[in-house]
Amino acid sequence: STSPKNKVTMLEELRAQMKHIPNTNERGGRRDRGHNNSQSNNNAGSNAVGVLWGLEDIKGYVFDFAKDQYGSRFIQFKLEDSSVPSGAKQGLFEEVLPHAKVLCKDVFGNYVVQKLLDPRVGTAPQQLDLCDNAIKGNVVDLSMHMYGCRVVQKLVEQIFGNTKPNSTSRLYNPNYQDSLLSELINNVSECVKDQNGNHVIQKCIEQVRPISRIAAILDSFNGRYASMAKHPYGCRVVQRVLENCDQERVGNVLNELINEISQLTSDQYANYVVQHVIEHQQQGSHRRALLKVVTDNVLSFSQHKFGSNVVEACLKYGTGAEREALIEGMLRGQSPALGTRGSD
Repeated sequence: STSPKNKVTMLEELRAQMKHIPNTNERGGRRDRGHNNSQSNNNAGSNAVGVLWGLEDIKGYVFDFAKDQYGSRFIQFKLEDSSVPSGAKQGLFEEVLPHAKVLCKDVFGNYVVQKLLDPRVGTAPQQLDLCDNAIKGNVVDLSMHMYGCRVVQKLVEQIFGNTKPNSTSRLYNPNYQDSLLSELINNVSECVKDQNGNHVIQKCIEQVRPISRIAAILDSFNGRYASMAKHPYGCRVVQRVLENCDQERVGNVLNELINEISQLTSDQYANYVVQHVIEHQQQGSHRRALLKVVTDNVLSFSQHKFGSNVVEACLKYGTGAEREALIEGMLRGQSPALGTRGSD
């Protein structure tokens, strides 16, 4: 095909072709109590249907296209297209690589980097080059960036996920992987409290196996779980620990939480952690201790903006006997005052 004369007219023509095509891209990530994964999957998919150019047509302009909303979608679509020659994809990669560090932090460019990290799209040598040139040595900086954190999460998913490609690439060497994780260790606290970095820590807890590989990260939380639970981002990390760690570590976490359970129940963020415990810890001394505190203070908690959420969770996930005890406590109406009562 014949390209327009310059990148400005090329981008204008691309926008004209694609602006009426619905963008099915959705900001990804589940929303559960206190958890919102910031990583997005910008799936170009059929959005680029009808665009007649090939990757060779944007040669020399890849960086500019990657930073453009429609240009980024176009590149992603072409990378996913199995009919596009591997040589054309390699040519695009070679233009991306010198700018990869910049593109990781770009609102649209980060999706191109993520796409190249996908083993179904990029090759193992390409992924290793991207990691060496843009991510390694910059893990913390990218993790605490609005768009960079998505790239780091994508990398964690790809190299630590359950499904690993049959590759001898250094990217899948445990020593190389551990060197990436080690960049986080001295900055764990900052990442946990950061609106972007917390998602990377969560992703590591969810994906890295055996989880003992991030023992240094997890050990840094010891003695801090109650304070983390009361933090808007830390509460998410605590929930991931409870979901993914071994019984001994989870027990130690619960010991810390139970010691401050009254304050945590009425906290605007920690109440999500308490609800999580009620829902997922179906038996054991920690559950009994928690429910005793809620039952003894059920009227006060019920009248509190955040404590009432915990009472509702107890009624929803409690056994018949546990619900009966809560209802009896309400009827008695002899619960000690909690303090300032919230309002809806």
